Amino acid sequence: MYSIIGNKLSPALAERYLAKTAVKGQMTDKPVQLPRPGNLFDPPDHDEGAHGDFDDRAHPRSLQLWLSKHRRALGTAAAAGISAAAAAVRFRSG
Repeated sequence: MYSIIGNKLSPALAERYLAKTAVKGQMTDKPVQLPRPGNLFDPPDHDEGAHGDFDDRAHPRSLQLWLSKHRRALGTAAAAGISAAAAAVRFRSG
């Protein structure tokens, strides 16, 4: 989310930030256990889904995902709030 906002404000600065942090954020000090399982030539025995070595650093929820899934309700609530505020201002001045 921060990279999207940063890219809108200053694309060059956002690129420099991502170049410095994006790769480092995907690295770990944990040594690789060989032979390492892969699916280049054969499918894996089981599907881990979106889980893996970085589960301990992952967040259980995402506010951005929740907001994206509830856009219509949030827009309706915002429109109702704006309408109520406009009605209150009109009622007080009239």
